[in-house]
Amino acid sequence: WGGNEAGQCGFGHTRAVLRPERVNGGWLPERVIRCCLGAAHSVIVTDPGFVWACGANGNGQLGLNHLSNRQKPQKLATFGKTSSLAQTKHTVVDAACGSTHTVFLCDNGEVMSCGSNAMGQLGTGDFEPRRRPVKVKKFSGHRETLQIRAVHAGNGFSACISEAGAVYACGKATVVGVNIANNSTTYTLVPLSDGSVDGANVNNSVKSLSFSAGDGHCVCYAEQQCSAVSAPSSY
Repeated sequence: WGGNEAGQCGFGHTRAVLRPERVNGGWLPERVIRCCLGAAHSVIVTDPGFVWACGANGNGQLGLNHLSNRQKPQKLATFGKTSSLAQTKHTVVDAACGSTHTVFLCDNGEVMSCGSNAMGQLGTGDFEPRRRPVKVKKFSGHRETLQIRAVHAGNGFSACISEAGAVYACGKATVVGVNIANNSTTYTLVPLSDGSVDGANVNNSVKSLSFSAGDGHCVCYAEQQCSAVSAPSSY
């Protein structure tokens, strides 16, 4: 319910929805395990690892390989199990929506993204938008073999949390908390290890227990010396 100017509520029209109503999506009888929302788009993940999306798509954030809005949830061809091993697709276990981009975590540990990339928030090593999900260039040059357990996104940035509790991010540097000289963005995932809170390095001394991304800020609940690590927006 709520604003529906791009069809993000999934009812097949663009009128505002003033109270909660059931969306009759094509995923039934699959069980929905994740819903996430952007500025004007919605993404639904079901337990077989399929992904459905609707709403604004001017930046390709729906991942449907076109730029047209959708007023009803559409299934992404990129994801889901297939009967042939030769045609096995990625199975999604987590997803997150930024304002105009989307990030997906697959069961094989791959992180994929689509949509706006003006701030490098897709983590693809460039600033080109993507109409369908592509692999994130993660942890280039990092010595560890990392296992990702969750993805998050906000306005112009994305973040990944490893099984060890480390935080990696890309996009607008002033939001993700990375200190990059003479550069306001980072277009590949980098560890949040340049700053410190109460003398504790974010990745080397603090383990993230819970992480949340807002439109322009992040909050991380962590163990050890400090209970919260926050990266404020410059807005």
